[in-house]
Amino acid sequence: MMTMMVAAVAMGAYQFDAKTKLDYDVNVVFDGFLPLLGGNEGVADVKFGVQVNGQEPDDLGLRSSIELTAFELSFNGGKLPMLDVNSAKVYFPKTTVSSTKTGKVLKSDAPDILLPVRLPGLDIKRFPDITYLPIELDGRALETGLKWEFSRMFGDSPMTYSCEVKELRNGTIATIAVKVRQSYEVLEDETLEIVPEVKGAFARVKTDLTGEGTVIFDGAKGVAAMVDMANKSVSTVTEIKSGKSTTRKLDSKLTVRLKGFTMPGTVAQVPVKKDEGVVGFMKDLWGKGQDLWSQGVGYLTLARMTLGMFLSQVPGGINLARILGGG
Repeated sequence: MMTMMVAAVAMGAYQFDAKTKLDYDVNVVFDGFLPLLGGNEGVADVKFGVQVNGQEPDDLGLRSSIELTAFELSFNGGKLPMLDVNSAKVYFPKTTVSSTKTGKVLKSDAPDILLPVRLPGLDIKRFPDITYLPIELDGRALETGLKWEFSRMFGDSPMTYSCEVKELRNGTIATIAVKVRQSYEVLEDETLEIVPEVKGAFARVKTDLTGEGTVIFDGAKGVAAMVDMANKSVSTVTEIKSGKSTTRKLDSKLTVRLKGFTMPGTVAQVPVKKDEGVVGFMKDLWGKGQDLWSQGVGYLTLARMTLGMFLSQVPGGINLARILGGG
């Protein structure tokens, strides 16, 4: 038993079995251009609760399931009512995943669900990769100074990760610096929706995303315990007919916390409940979005958009990009 645990720690491996039960709190904040209500500057804040349950390994490797346990969404400081975890589960149902010990996802039963919104690298099947499997390890022993790179496909374009172990506490808790980068290009119509061909397209949008942050990996337990990422996304929008170009910018921050984990040498802090006002936000939303409401989209569309944005967040600052519609 001891020999197996030491080997796992030395190799920096994920460890999931039938007794594994992990609860995570996830928060993503977007600040900048949001393709909401025709395109507006603003701040979107989404909070998730996620539960991960290990299963018996199969021929492919480790097996685990992930499902939402909580959901909260706000725009410009106002919490949106009438939205709960059950609404979010329509797009993020309980999913079973097979992965290697190094964290590479091999198989997922996540359904092919199209969101009406999209960001760079958006891929619903990548939900595990942005929560409890935030990085892939490379199989070598975790030690200070160790470096490696890997890529993951988000949407139709790869995201490249550069990782380096910066510190080891107690010989098992690794602080891993992560940098990510991704570039992609799409066509969109006048309503900011993605279209597959130049015919019917209004503009060509090229996006470059960069991000950096840290992942805390608990080698003794074989789990990712903390993720902190900050991303910057810059999109150049070029109108096809006129050639006129404009720039969109969007910043995002991703935090993931394993409940019950405390970094050695730190004191756990009691979270302070944030007081959010709704009245002012609702007035502003109504003023800007009467057309949206008249189409019967309302809160659900706003929720879908932010859910899409969340998925584009990957450990390191992930593809943040543009919320799309449809495609």
